[in-house]
Amino acid sequence: MSWSTPTRTSPTPICSPTTLTSFRGSRTVLDSFKADLGSRAINQPAGTADSLTFPLYAPQWKTDASKQVRQAISMAIDRKTITATIFQGTRTPATDFSSPVVQGYSPTICGEFCTFNPARAKALLATAGGFKGKLEIAYNADGPHKAWVDATCTSIRKTLGIDCSGTSFPDRKSLRDPITRGTMKDAFRTSWQMDYPALEDFLAPIFAVGAGSNDAHYNNPSFDALLKQGDKATTQAGAIKSYQDAEKLLVTDMPVIPLWYANTTGGFSENVTNVQFDIFGVPIYTEVTKK
Repeated sequence: MSWSTPTRTSPTPICSPTTLTSFRGSRTVLDSFKADLGSRAINQPAGTADSLTFPLYAPQWKTDASKQVRQAISMAIDRKTITATIFQGTRTPATDFSSPVVQGYSPTICGEFCTFNPARAKALLATAGGFKGKLEIAYNADGPHKAWVDATCTSIRKTLGIDCSGTSFPDRKSLRDPITRGTMKDAFRTSWQMDYPALEDFLAPIFAVGAGSNDAHYNNPSFDALLKQGDKATTQAGAIKSYQDAEKLLVTDMPVIPLWYANTTGGFSENVTNVQFDIFGVPIYTEVTKK
């Protein structure tokens, strides 16, 4: 799998029309599905993380001070409110660059920089010399993104006074083309669904130099060295420590702002029992029992 800037959204179960139903970003459905389905509603963590990526090759994002600007923007995003109101609790505020379903996930690695803190955000932005111009967040209009992008910009604007707005591209290809070419000038939405359940899969494909999904064009030799160290570790604990040390560098450099983890959301009919979804968000059909 690849870094699905416009393609990876929350895992959506492949469902039988008579037994299972999946929901993708419909505000009306998210408002009501838990109450409608009760114990038959599914809302559980999955291996998907949503984020905001910056083109580090663009002049305004390649300076040393821009790291602090990105950290300040991250602290200006009220993840808790956005996930509760826009996503109706079907997202969880991010605290690292991975997912709660993998070993090595950390609730503390991003620390204050993934915590809504208006006073600290303002102070850090001032230390960085402020922000000139307009912050635009690019997204594809054929996906359910406008509401959360608008809410994110509102949070940033109210906290930091930065002029922020969403920039919509008509479809996935239109958004993806300038990102692939390395000509995107604005920040843009990104989402990653794991290929396999490992912390490494949330790091190497996205942030290693030259990696196919390194859309930010992130380049930190120390980060790459820690990835290689983790790959060579003889124990799982040793590997995880190296990968987490690499994550700490991502917090310092903030090429990508972690936003939230997407849940598997869906439900099943009264005609079946023992319905379970795996960590990829796919129904375990072999366990489903028809009444």
